[in-house]
Amino acid sequence: MIAHGFRKFYDNVAKDYMDEPYVEKLMGHNTGTKEHYDRHLPKPAIEQYLRAMPYLSISEAYRKVMVLEKQLEAEQGQNRKDMTELRLQVLESKKKQRELEKDREQSSIEIESLKKKLAELGDLEKRQEETERIISELRMMVEGKTERV
Repeated sequence: MIAHGFRKFYDNVAKDYMDEPYVEKLMGHNTGTKEHYDRHLPKPAIEQYLRAMPYLSISEAYRKVMVLEKQLEAEQGQNRKDMTELRLQVLESKKKQRELEKDREQSSIEIESLKKKLAELGDLEKRQEETERIISELRMMVEGKTERV
């Protein structure tokens, strides 16, 4: 009687996840003369059976494994999403770094240009001082000649 209960349980649960001809074949029921010629299970039957397995198993271990596999898949999906976001952030950081390097190079060029202009300005100040000194000397000479006359 226990065997009948297991078979009935299997039949009811398996039909929720598998096509009926596959369930009948797996239970050993007569499927006509075709079973004498074709004894293998087609790939769809195996895939359907594997999908139904957690619900057909009496042991909780298989269901726990399924729950853990789903959690693992969810975490892997989240990890892939996080990795994608991190890659985007790295690309954005590299872009900003290149822009900063260009700005720094431009600033260096501008600083060098300003240094040259500052040096030229210093030279001009020296020339102006020299010119003012010469003008002052010339004035003194002119004033000295006018006093003598």
